[in-house]
Amino acid sequence: MRTIWYFTTAQSQENFEKELSNFNVVPNLSNQNFHNKLIRCLALSNNVQVISSRPINNSYKFSTIPAEKVCDKNLTWNYLKVSKSKVSKFLSFKQQISRIISDVKKDDIIFVDTLNFSLLKYAKKIANKFECKIVGICTDNPNNISFMNSPYKTHLLKLGRDLDFYICLTPKLNELYNVNNKKFLVIEGISEEANYETRQIADDYIYFGGSLLEDYGIKELIKAFEQLKINDLKLVIAGHHATQDLLDYIKNKNQVVYLGPVTYQKNLTLQHYSLC
Repeated sequence: MRTIWYFTTAQSQENFEKELSNFNVVPNLSNQNFHNKLIRCLALSNNVQVISSRPINNSYKFSTIPAEKVCDKNLTWNYLKVSKSKVSKFLSFKQQISRIISDVKKDDIIFVDTLNFSLLKYAKKIANKFECKIVGICTDNPNNISFMNSPYKTHLLKLGRDLDFYICLTPKLNELYNVNNKKFLVIEGISEEANYETRQIADDYIYFGGSLLEDYGIKELIKAFEQLKINDLKLVIAGHHATQDLLDYIKNKNQVVYLGPVTYQKNLTLQHYSLC
């Protein structure tokens, strides 16, 4: 059976939730959730080796996240050692990956997250070295990533435009990346059976979960909700990238409930019990 080598920042759900408490500012949850689902889907009928460079930021309690390997039947999570120090991370990155992928074969397939420059760069090198096909997983436009400067975004997009196949969340993302008209698949989401937790919010509510960047319209959502003027209805908000300005904006709004980042399971539960 051929092997899929999946380059990502995603983790198993257990590993992600274990590390969650070590962050004051939580990494992007939506990317984690989609890649985790896709990896588990692929592992239903393939050998999957995940090369995971877990996200780390200055709010992480420790200076490094140690390397780890976790096997689950035909799915293996190879977690790279990552450091807050960019120099240490850069020096060890290539060496760690080289040890893991030493047995890549020509008929193996490489999947890669097109939003991570280092992973994309090395995945392309490995595909070229072993003459493997490479699939780009496109979940967002680099121009929407707030912490990247413009030259970096341009370079990242260019790097992701000459792959062999594409899996995209939307047709527009396929148009953005797939400029050479390669084979592609548009997946707008992945569904699976879920076990819901006990309902924790007694009132009826509308739920929003995702990025809380103001450019994405979170304040406009709150203003629109307030125009409904329904006293026994709440707006529940969960997600990452909440600014202090946004927190100050909502703190005195009695019908707006801010939960901060939530786990994948809790997010499903909040969706399940919401009116919409």
